[in-house]
Amino acid sequence: MDIGSLSKKLKDVYRGSDVARRVQDFEGRMERATPEAVDSGGYDHAQSVKDYYDLYGELMVWGWGESLHFAPLAPHETPEDSKIRHQRLMIDKLDLRQGMTVVDVGCGIGGPMRRVVREAGVQVVGININEI
Repeated sequence: MDIGSLSKKLKDVYRGSDVARRVQDFEGRMERATPEAVDSGGYDHAQSVKDYYDLYGELMVWGWGESLHFAPLAPHETPEDSKIRHQRLMIDKLDLRQGMTVVDVGCGIGGPMRRVVREAGVQVVGININEI
């Protein structure tokens, strides 16, 4: 995605929304996320996660691509190659086989599972807290 496409996507995501206020609200929530607030029920972690990805998700996709995860780099390996290797290791470790159904809780945009579907022949059900 080029910078022009990012600009359009961000305008679409933030249309009709006061982004500065949303960022300020999010930052204020983070400042109030003390152990006492969590213990008393005065802090909603799920809402914080949702707000974070609603605010920053498009920028993350622009910067990292469809797989918003990291994997250790091997010598002479690109970040993209490391993600692919990591996803293939996941297929192997989970012993995924064609026809299986996998549930991905917290799937985000589902990037890693797109490779799993293509290469392992499984179906994926993605569950996520926000709309990204």
